[in-house]
Amino acid sequence: MLQYLCQGTPDGNFLTERMRLGDYKWREPLHRVLFEAILDLPMASPEVLQARLPAILTRKGYPDVDLNPFFQPHGLTQTEAKSLIRKLKESLKEDERSTPP
Repeated sequence: MLQYLCQGTPDGNFLTERMRLGDYKWREPLHRVLFEAILDLPMASPEVLQARLPAILTRKGYPDVDLNPFFQPHGLTQTEAKSLIRKLKESLKEDERSTPP
């Protein structure tokens, strides 16, 4: 999913999908920080993200992160990515229902 958020797809914009995951609870701290950094650059192209993310991650305590995997081809279409985002959001709702108050 982070690959998609970093790159988008040939068939469409990815800005709206970024925002839909705003309240998702990332399991990996690095993934959460990376997602937040992506949100901080809402109009950035993949090239700009790739250039600016290392400095952002370093300032947030994650120096020396290899970002290459996040910019490798992911093979998702926009439809598949939207479906995956829906599933992630549904899993968040299920987690909230199963967590005692």
